[in-house]
Amino acid sequence: MIIKRIKHCIVFLIMFFSLVNVTHANVVINEVQIGPTEGRFIELYNNGTESVDLTDWYIQRKTATGTSFGSLVSKTNFVGKSIAPDGYFLISKISFGNSDIVYDSLTLTESNSIQLKNSAGEIIDKLGYGGSNDCNTLCAPAPIDGKSVSRDTNGSFVIATSTPGTLNLSLENIDIGGSTTTLNNNDTTTSPSSSTSSSSSSGSSLIKTVPEVYKIVTKIVAPKIVYASVPFILDQLTTGTKKEKITLGKFSWNFGDGMLKESTTSPIFEYAYDYAGDYVLTLSYYTTALEDHPIATDRVAIKVIPSGIIISGAGTVTDPYIEIENKSNFEMSLYKWVVKGSTHSFTIPKGTVILPNKKLKLSPHITGFDFSDMNSISIVDTSGQIFASYPNIIEPKIMDTIIKVEAKKTISPLIVIDDRVKEIKTEPEVINLNDLGASVVGSSGAIGNISNGLNNITLIYLGLIGIIIIGALSIILLRQRKEIPDYLEKGISAKDMTIIE
Repeated sequence: MIIKRIKHCIVFLIMFFSLVNVTHANVVINEVQIGPTEGRFIELYNNGTESVDLTDWYIQRKTATGTSFGSLVSKTNFVGKSIAPDGYFLISKISFGNSDIVYDSLTLTESNSIQLKNSAGEIIDKLGYGGSNDCNTLCAPAPIDGKSVSRDTNGSFVIATSTPGTLNLSLENIDIGGSTTTLNNNDTTTSPSSSTSSSSSSGSSLIKTVPEVYKIVTKIVAPKIVYASVPFILDQLTTGTKKEKITLGKFSWNFGDGMLKESTTSPIFEYAYDYAGDYVLTLSYYTTALEDHPIATDRVAIKVIPSGIIISGAGTVTDPYIEIENKSNFEMSLYKWVVKGSTHSFTIPKGTVILPNKKLKLSPHITGFDFSDMNSISIVDTSGQIFASYPNIIEPKIMDTIIKVEAKKTISPLIVIDDRVKEIKTEPEVINLNDLGASVVGSSGAIGNISNGLNNITLIYLGLIGIIIIGALSIILLRQRKEIPDYLEKGISAKDMTIIE
């Protein structure tokens, strides 16, 4: 009886853990690209029927020579994230437009093992490629630049053209029992090492591909929100009747702001909208330049917002820092922007993000700026255009004065200075002889306003000449008062004189 109960418990535990594993297996590592560096990404796929909350999930990585797994994408990046049923979750080094996490520190090299863990620390899925010694089953080949390790419909990993955030394309290379077999889209034979019979000498089974015909489609890869005057990356994915990537033809871009761009190839490029607003970006693909009607089209709505990036302050002689402010409601990457001073310049490194409605300060210990740079500071964006400068406008400082007007006097005349109305003083100015230069300069301002902009230097000279003339007249008058009048000399007689012995 006891043995039966033990058996029942064991069966129950096996069934329980089997169900748990099935639930966890809903989210898998679906595709990984390691090169080029800016094109690195990890794609997850939910093959279940319910949405999965990814909060506190994380991804670890181990190199071929490593002994343990280290952090690759930490828990903080997954907070509040989820993956829909039959949905994709994209983690990329740069924004692909459909990225769920943009992680600049995403490090993927040849011969790595990657494992996905849930919030309980359980391994949900694992992928190894290249010379890795820790794979879930068989290790996949190491992909070359522009190709990815992709999961096929059988759950095996193959090398194929990368499709971040979308359905994987048909396989190109497949690993069979540790050896790599190359298959073309129309290939219905086994690998060269296989015999013509249904099995090879190594025991590998026959693998055939059935060509399928698809509709030619094109898809724009672009962010949905961009900033005015800030370049952003544009790409596209056009696939043919066999899901192959098309790179030749005529690609016609209409940016919705009057600009049209056409090319016979499909390179990644940058574009910038000059003004904020809502624009419709369209892409039309033609197989040849002679066609009038496109074979495939796609369109996306692009919201262009003011960047709000300004240089809000600068430091002092002892601390010549640079303060940058983001006045918009969206965070913004400053990667590759350049801060230029009068003497020095500083290129902002990767991963530098300024949060919405926040400021950041660049220390002189990092930028190498000194006080001489404070005379002229500017920010240059990735296109080489000056995006912001400091100071933006030098406003004149106007001294406010209190004017007393007597009740009997008429209203003083008014003048307009810097869009503000002020009264002209009607009381006479007093010239301070002990500070003649200051008095003359002070009086010249009022005279200049009344006389409609007479030259200040001319007024100073006129004032000095007037003072000299007044001084000369005063001296002449004083000398005349000291002289003896003629009538006194004529009025003296001999009787008025006495001889003193």
